[in-house]
Amino acid sequence: MPEIMVKDVIAKILKEEGIDWYSGVHGGQIWNLMGSIAKAGIKLYHMRHEQCAVWMADGWARVTRRPGVCVTTCGPGYANTIPGLYLAYLAKSPVVCIFASHATMEDTWGSWQEAYPPKYAGPSQNGASVLLTPVRSHIFCRKHFVMLLLIRADR
Repeated sequence: MPEIMVKDVIAKILKEEGIDWYSGVHGGQIWNLMGSIAKAGIKLYHMRHEQCAVWMADGWARVTRRPGVCVTTCGPGYANTIPGLYLAYLAKSPVVCIFASHATMEDTWGSWQEAYPPKYAGPSQNGASVLLTPVRSHIFCRKHFVMLLLIRADR
């Protein structure tokens, strides 16, 4: 039986949630996920900066009230998304931002790519999860899409 990978679970859920496209900036830690998303038939709009990826997802979400999705790599890539995520949060936009991560075996090594989105995003997030296993990925991806439905209902 083939191994179920987190990247494939995320791509499948995005497709099931009706996501047709996403914006993002590629990088070493996010390549595999982007490959799985492409295989699911979801189009990438490649941006030149992470803030643009978030703003594009936010603009789509504000106009359509459907989830806007963006991806970025970890470390500085993640840090660049914070201003856009905070504005999306204030506007109650249904935005999903998926971050890559450094290898968990490298925790506390002080790598310049080491970052912890749930810790640093603060009030700009309605929820953040670290997805390490396929089961956890399925549960938390679904949870975040349900939270987006609640945000839309709140408008």
